[in-house]
Amino acid sequence: MGATPRFPYPKTVWTPTGGWWCARPINYKRNNVWAKGILAATIGTIFLCSLAVERRVTTPHPYAAKFSTQALESHRDIDDPYYNVKKQTKYTLN
Repeated sequence: MGATPRFPYPKTVWTPTGGWWCARPINYKRNNVWAKGILAATIGTIFLCSLAVERRVTTPHPYAAKFSTQALESHRDIDDPYYNVKKQTKYTLN
């Protein structure tokens, strides 16, 4: 009464929590941990690959980003020869 009837759903879809209308999912906590771990590993790998190949065409503006990823780059000394000078003077807004 008031609820929509259950519609046909694909049986081949996998979800860590058990899928559609699963009253008592088996091992849903373990499956969630696995799914989140795989997701974190994938995002971490993509982030590290991105840092390895990132190149800057122009020198970034000192106030462009408070938390820049330039410190993590492998090509920062080539792309921005004044990086160490900027880091030592620590540009401040006066």
